[in-house]
Amino acid sequence: MGRFSPPAESPFQRSERSSFIGIATFKAKIPSSPRESISPQKTNADNLPIRPEPMKRLLMLLILLLLSFEQSVDAQRRKKTRDSLPDTVYLLNHYQKSPQWKHSSLRAKTPANAPRKKRNYGWDFLAPAWRGVQDSIDVPAFRYQYGTYENYGTWEFRFDHVPLYISFYVRDEPTTLTADSLKTLHFTSMDDLEDLVSISRRRMRKLPSTIFIVHVTRGGVRMYRTFETQCNQGDICYVEVPRFINPDAIRASNAVILKYGHDFCLDDPEYPTTPELRNHALETSRRIMRHKHDVEWIPYFTRYHRGTYY
Repeated sequence: MGRFSPPAESPFQRSERSSFIGIATFKAKIPSSPRESISPQKTNADNLPIRPEPMKRLLMLLILLLLSFEQSVDAQRRKKTRDSLPDTVYLLNHYQKSPQWKHSSLRAKTPANAPRKKRNYGWDFLAPAWRGVQDSIDVPAFRYQYGTYENYGTWEFRFDHVPLYISFYVRDEPTTLTADSLKTLHFTSMDDLEDLVSISRRRMRKLPSTIFIVHVTRGGVRMYRTFETQCNQGDICYVEVPRFINPDAIRASNAVILKYGHDFCLDDPEYPTTPELRNHALETSRRIMRHKHDVEWIPYFTRYHRGTYY
């Protein structure tokens, strides 16, 4: 028998076979998984892959430098804003948007197992203890407390936090505004005034000379112009410090200065008073405390008996 020989390929079969071989070769070059790289991986002398650790560290360092630069720019911008407060400022006391201070007896008690406390700070409108412009020198119309002694020395609000406040006194009737007029006013943040109040922060700078307080309530919008401010910062030590019957009064004669003894208070001989001023100051203190608008870390005196104040 003769040897079998395959028939000769036609030109069409030859071109089809070459196309199939090309497709198979192309599929063999495609990586089997996305993790495989088409280009060969770089290795060192020990045939180990080179890890781009130095590049990652360099990128992280650049990111940290950029973040620190942005923070320094923001701090300089805030400092420039505080240093350049205008002589006339507008403060917003909104019943919903602004923080509101509450007396400890009016606040809801926090459970003992609560994970975090809430800082007690914000605005306090002293009405009805403040009855109007007739009480302009005895009772402030507004008070803004940056903190109280219940927040002092706690981890949540930093250990160096010292309670302080600003009292705003009003002697003119308020001006009624519309809701649309609020859009035309530029309000100063109370945080910008904190450095001017704190004894440890202020640098011989005073509060703006003209201060308007825009008080927004459910009943409307009223603007008050203050003519006097009074600032105070809490301290732990009260040894041999003079006391006042009414610490909210502007003038010393209305406040009635007392000389503090070890366990009792007497009239200060350097600042003599009269029974009329004494009774007026005692009545004002009783009214402020009755309506829960007293500064809780400052003593108020409400009684007088046989030369001693209580």
